Amino acid sequence: MYIFIMASKNLYAAIDVGSNAIRFLIANFDEKNNKLITIQYNRIPLRLGVDAFNNGIISAPLEKELLSTFKKFKELIKISEIPNSNIRAVGTSALRDSKNGSTICRKILEETDIKINILTGIEEAKSVFFAFKKSWHLNDHPLFLMDLGGGSLEFNLVQKKELISSDSINIGTVRMLSAAQKGAKIYEGLWQDFQKQMSKIINRQGGVTPANTPQVSLIGTGGNLRCLGTLRKKILGKKSSDFAKKKDIEKILLTIKNTSVKKRIEQFDLRKDRAEVIEVALELIDKVMTIGGFDKIYLPKIGLIDGIIWELYEKNTEKN
Repeated sequence: MYIFIMASKNLYAAIDVGSNAIRFLIANFDEKNNKLITIQYNRIPLRLGVDAFNNGIISAPLEKELLSTFKKFKELIKISEIPNSNIRAVGTSALRDSKNGSTICRKILEETDIKINILTGIEEAKSVFFAFKKSWHLNDHPLFLMDLGGGSLEFNLVQKKELISSDSINIGTVRMLSAAQKGAKIYEGLWQDFQKQMSKIINRQGGVTPANTPQVSLIGTGGNLRCLGTLRKKILGKKSSDFAKKKDIEKILLTIKNTSVKKRIEQFDLRKDRAEVIEVALELIDKVMTIGGFDKIYLPKIGLIDGIIWELYEKNTEKN
């Protein structure tokens, strides 16, 4: 649904071209309280990752739909009179994995005047951390941040309020579904590779786990993690969606496994594209917690698109 909004020179627009959906955010800032204020948010379920991860190229129909979506975003930006300096669009794993990703970005630039910057996995991780830093009250305790998307899984280690290291693994919900369609051997191989890479990340980040560092906290961001919080309330009847214990996730996963996609939509009020990926998302979250030794994960309502817009705002503020 597209809503017309009042024009303001202080508005910012951000677009996140993901593997499972496209996100569009218009926001301004409460400078007194250093807070991002959402004016409009749209999520378009366009699954570019299916083409990207199966064929290594985004098909003509999906390219056409992506361009059409950007033209609608352009109209909203125009109506809102948002200057070009206040607009930023990024692409993640689907575009960076596609052979024609850069070509598609050039076509969109030519027809909409919106430039898409294709992020590396590390750049994506750092943008998520930037959003977290701006939205969360940091203390000196170590934090292990994970952001789960359709095509990749990013990690940040934070100690004494500083970013120590960032990592990215080519695994995500849509990528896992694509692997499953190719056969059990490929699917299991992807799981095994993920577990090896996850163990390496834990070791490379100094073994900062609850076993070695009791004060470390696990933080999860992105749509799948927000969905986990919602399911904790709907399935388990818990009051809070701000965190989940490992035993909560195991119970929720069991329920989801025994529920069809259709019933997930009806019973838990999930969008179809979320209902299709939530099972593998929960499995990935559970694996991260098992390998890292975490029994609890915090679920702030933060995502990559918040980092995109915060970085843009900070950049413009420095110029002025």
